[in-house]
Amino acid sequence: MKKYSQLKAMAAITKASLRSIFRSPSSVVFGFAFPFIFILVFGFIGNSGGRMTFKVALADNIDTNNILFDAIKHSNEIRIVRFADKESLFESQQSGKIAGIIDIQKNPAGNPPYLFSLKSTTSSNDTWPQLKAFLESLISNVSDRYYKNR
Repeated sequence: MKKYSQLKAMAAITKASLRSIFRSPSSVVFGFAFPFIFILVFGFIGNSGGRMTFKVALADNIDTNNILFDAIKHSNEIRIVRFADKESLFESQQSGKIAGIIDIQKNPAGNPPYLFSLKSTTSSNDTWPQLKAFLESLISNVSDRYYKNR
């Protein structure tokens, strides 16, 4: 019998609290709506769970018949962007829309097998250091996998 009366008292207190909250429009807004909107807005801002995607362009005379290019092409973190002309490439590079221009050439000396370069501008200062670190890691993984006796 005692538990029933305690439950009834708690229900009455809860009902009275909710009634007082819903009487004041400002308490509804700042108690429920504002935190909900705040969580939604700042929840969508971010970098997709920590994974960055880098937009890169390819040099005109890049060697695409090698395992390094295949690793770059199949990477989820790099998106290769193609341009119709050099003016649009230059404009995207100057505005920071692309992180850099990748060039891979076969080494005539043979060791290392490929020469890799990354060209960037100061417009992409916020992305190219991370891209460089990612590419160095990718090159190291390819080198470890395919050139074991280097």
